Amino acid sequence: MLETNLPMLRLLIFLLLASYCSIGQNNFTLRVSGQGLDTVVISPPAGKSSLYNLLNVKFTSGDYLFDIEKKGVFTRINKRVELIGEVPQPHPLAITIVSGDNSGYEGNYFFLEKGDIEIFVKDSLGNVDLVKTSPSNTEYAKLKNGTKVYDDLLQGEDKLDLTVLDAKQIFLKTYIVQNPGSFVALWEIFFDYSKYDFHPAYLENLNLFSEEIQKSDIYVGLVKVLETHKATLIGEEFPEIFLKDFTLNKEYFSQHKLTVIDYWATSCKPCIEGFPKLKSLHEMYLKKGLNLIGVVDENEADRMANAQNILKRKSVTWENYFDAYNEFPKKLSVSGYPTFFMVDSEGKIIQRFIGEGSKLELEIEKILGI
Repeated sequence: MLETNLPMLRLLIFLLLASYCSIGQNNFTLRVSGQGLDTVVISPPAGKSSLYNLLNVKFTSGDYLFDIEKKGVFTRINKRVELIGEVPQPHPLAITIVSGDNSGYEGNYFFLEKGDIEIFVKDSLGNVDLVKTSPSNTEYAKLKNGTKVYDDLLQGEDKLDLTVLDAKQIFLKTYIVQNPGSFVALWEIFFDYSKYDFHPAYLENLNLFSEEIQKSDIYVGLVKVLETHKATLIGEEFPEIFLKDFTLNKEYFSQHKLTVIDYWATSCKPCIEGFPKLKSLHEMYLKKGLNLIGVVDENEADRMANAQNILKRKSVTWENYFDAYNEFPKKLSVSGYPTFFMVDSEGKIIQRFIGEGSKLELEIEKILGI
């Protein structure tokens, strides 16, 4: 008879079972239904490009999966579709209904977590109702009910009201103190940074989360992005940036009284429409100490060629360089277009803002003393 070591055998069986359970413990099943729908995109909410690497949902089924990391999925919905994947902790998603011109609207957010979730897409804007919900979705609804007064004010204003954002962060501080293990609250800080840019209370509130939350990849990555942004706020030194065939550094800035950097991309319509105004400013203030340069967020040959064609078509005369190594998102937490930096001769950032350059002229005149 074969001699068996029973304690060792039991241990091996236990380890195999534990390994099997751990493989499936973060799996999710998402069932999506709707009426009159064709192709939809199911993916993490749109946000800053500097935050993309923090997204850690992974689909393993769908008609067409996004890139190599499979963080989103294109799928057709006739009546009902079932998608599966992996998610290490609660993770937000949104649905976009794709129209004929490949554009669409992003609907309301919902959360994936391990287990089964079922949603119904109720309109052409991608908004959903939860048919089978989950603890994180229940908590998210409760949290958003508390932040609604602030969110409505922030979304209703053409110009960001910092006092409202201050008030929302105070509300979140109280919420996190009462719920230190809330991934939902952590994602709300992520959303606010994506929508409203940097606020010092983000980092202060992040310190209030539990040890478990602080060990997560999303927490560690978000803190890193925010600290990078904080280090490049107004008054801080502009970091050394390596572009294709060019380097931005203190020596370069020292040659000019004021350098304005326009960070843009070929996909940004407002960026391109803003070139005539930039051209006017360049001609008006060039001899008074203004140095204007463009940095293009493109690194693929065809898109770089397209950028060159746009510059030629728009008769752009100032230098433009390519952010071929993704330096601006890494070192400056830049994630929107157009983003403008104003840097003095000592290499200090004296202004940075996202959006159309309508206030550039006033800032230029103020800095140049005109």
